[in-house]
Amino acid sequence: MDQTAPASSKYTIVIATDFSDHSRVALEEALAIATLRAPSELVLLHIMDLASGTTLDAMAESEKVANSMLAEVERIRPIKDLPANVKLHCHVVRGAPADCIVDEATSHNCDLVVVGTHGRTGLGRLVLGSVAETVVRLAPCNVLTVKKRKPS
Repeated sequence: MDQTAPASSKYTIVIATDFSDHSRVALEEALAIATLRAPSELVLLHIMDLASGTTLDAMAESEKVANSMLAEVERIRPIKDLPANVKLHCHVVRGAPADCIVDEATSHNCDLVVVGTHGRTGLGRLVLGSVAETVVRLAPCNVLTVKKRKPS
């Protein structure tokens, strides 16, 4: 039985970014996969801090963050150089990061979630929790965790 996707189906990837070096490396991977799997849809997701509350300027703030996400993509690879059948969408939401990532993956019926990870172990992971670990456990699809390479 052939388990490859039909050529006409769209491959949907959710990539969460917090603008850290770790999420930048994950974004590089997601862009590469989206290009290889075209036609594809890349959903760029940024989760805003719950503590910041809702302001009257929430829409302007969301637009500013969305523009920052597109600028982040542009630093990695010029958007004009992406294949025409790779679509980018920016979503800015408020909530708990792992829950928001899983919700986004579910609502978009996505094929893959790509998340950066700090690669913490031991007490650091226990105290801080792990967004990537929670997403791996709860996501309705495959999850690729990407760790920033250490300089050699």
